[in-house]
Amino acid sequence: MLTIVPFISMPLFMLGLLADNLTIAMLFFIIPAFAANYFMGPILAMVQTLSPVNMRAVSSAIQMLCINLVGLGLGPLLVGMLSDLLSPRYGDDALGVALAYFTILGFWGALHCWLCGRAIAKQQAQQQAQ
Repeated sequence: MLTIVPFISMPLFMLGLLADNLTIAMLFFIIPAFAANYFMGPILAMVQTLSPVNMRAVSSAIQMLCINLVGLGLGPLLVGMLSDLLSPRYGDDALGVALAYFTILGFWGALHCWLCGRAIAKQQAQQQAQ
């Protein structure tokens, strides 16, 4: 169920990034703003549930380290580099276009979240059958 939200919010986010009018852009950003971090709670709970009791703090710390290194460290750098590459073609709109391109990666993440959920449900069903 969680993987449905990105398929609704990400296209709206991309439309907001590419809108010419500020009012229209703000209207497109309403749903993505509410859905921005909806996945964090269930994902953190899943990591806590699947980790052995004595490893829960370490696994949560490793997860948050990876999220912050990629999201806050690598993300802005790559978006800025792509924006610089796109600026001869798109001019002042290059940053919005670069952000829209990287938003597409969210679909890849949502797909993997859905596949992970299916695999965990299958594994739990097999364990209950034994």
